[in-house]
Amino acid sequence: MIATVTTRLKGLEDDWYDEPGLAAKLNRHSLLTGIVIGLVALWAGVWRIGTTTILFDEPIYASLGRDYLAGDLSDTAGHPPVVPYLFGSAQVLLGDGVTAARVVSALASVVIALALWRLGTAMLGPVTGVVAAALWVALPRSIGSIEAGTPGDRLERFAYLEPVTAMFMLLALWFGWRLSQRAGWLDAVGLGAAIGLATGSKLSGVFVAVPIAVFLLAVHRLRIVARLVVAGVVSAVTFLVAYAPFGRDADDAISSMIEFQRDHADAGHLVFVRGESTLHPPWYTELWYHFDAEGPWLTAAAIGLVCLAFVDPRRRRPVVFCLSAVAGIYLCLSLLPVEIRHYRFVVWPPLVLLLAAGATSVFGAVPKFWRVVGVASLAVLVVAGVFSLVRLATLQPQDYSALESELRERGFDSETRIELFGPLHIASHHLPGWDLVEGDDPVTPDDADIVLVDSSYSVRLGDPTVEDVAEMFEMGRVSVFVLDG
Repeated sequence: MIATVTTRLKGLEDDWYDEPGLAAKLNRHSLLTGIVIGLVALWAGVWRIGTTTILFDEPIYASLGRDYLAGDLSDTAGHPPVVPYLFGSAQVLLGDGVTAARVVSALASVVIALALWRLGTAMLGPVTGVVAAALWVALPRSIGSIEAGTPGDRLERFAYLEPVTAMFMLLALWFGWRLSQRAGWLDAVGLGAAIGLATGSKLSGVFVAVPIAVFLLAVHRLRIVARLVVAGVVSAVTFLVAYAPFGRDADDAISSMIEFQRDHADAGHLVFVRGESTLHPPWYTELWYHFDAEGPWLTAAAIGLVCLAFVDPRRRRPVVFCLSAVAGIYLCLSLLPVEIRHYRFVVWPPLVLLLAAGATSVFGAVPKFWRVVGVASLAVLVVAGVFSLVRLATLQPQDYSALESELRERGFDSETRIELFGPLHIASHHLPGWDLVEGDDPVTPDDADIVLVDSSYSVRLGDPTVEDVAEMFEMGRVSVFVLDG
């Protein structure tokens, strides 16, 4: 197998082509390859998608989508409208609720997998394209979020804005790469439309424009300026078209969104960096989030493969393009006054391209030292990917999503008085109709029958005082105290 794969590189766009080698087979069966990638990515996105506990903002975005489709555009939740439109449309087709909205994020992940395959193929050959898609499907992308509990891997399985934003940002990178190769006007229009849709999904989507513009100016210099202007105009028009359903209230909606973002920036957002809570995190926060979530082994493996990607000079231009995208987006995120862990999801697609470039370089003409580094790094990614897929395949309800069945098995019902130290709207979603109230410290049997303490509450405010505890058990991030009353 290795002998088949090991070939010399033949430039920036057609490496690995060695008839009748692996690349030639992938080229001949590109339709089948695309179908397989799409189906596997779809499974990874929708398998037991309603099982996991909802994240903090999911009910807000799902409700906003329903309101938009019903014609109620009075609330923007501080964000542009493209993703809520999609969440609302999904609920019209699949029924109201967070799970239907999650399907939109899962489908965006499928598009990302296919786009990584095609973009990787265009930049570095068909093997790199397939490896990029495989890494996207397999690798864990943990949020590692102490302040929001402990959600699992893969933000693309939740109804958040980032998956759709990342999809449009990756499409913008695709058009940006095409512009770097031939500078066509249609590609400039496509670039502008993709940036406009990314920004219309979340304002941080515009960050992708920075590395693309810098790279294109470095390659084409002033010859590309006219096309960049066209892309800028198209992106602005696309963004404004997203507000067309607002009619004459579009100005108010945009002003309201900007005001919300300004107030959020001024007030800050409580996050945890290096074990300490802060409203205004330091500049290295995004990098710390990555290390904290992925751990030292995955981080070291990623650094090794990124370095390996630069070893062969014939791959330099596409690798620099991917690195500029990762670095540029990270830099823009690090300048934000508010930095929450899930923001960095949009960096993952270009980072996966970089990892794929390094992974396929292992079998190319590289020095022995770098081959050893690459094999070791790739082995770490393979092990992490296998464990991640096994976790996904065996996914079961946990914490809040398993709480109702556990309480009923223990003889409790919806008449049970429950005090909650944690996010009330999440608990209410998973315990519909139960007698839930926000906790008031201290708690005695006269106040409640059961006390639920979320780890996110404990980390921020400490453990509440719970008196006369008859039984205590853990449900993931939720500690359950049964009072002796």
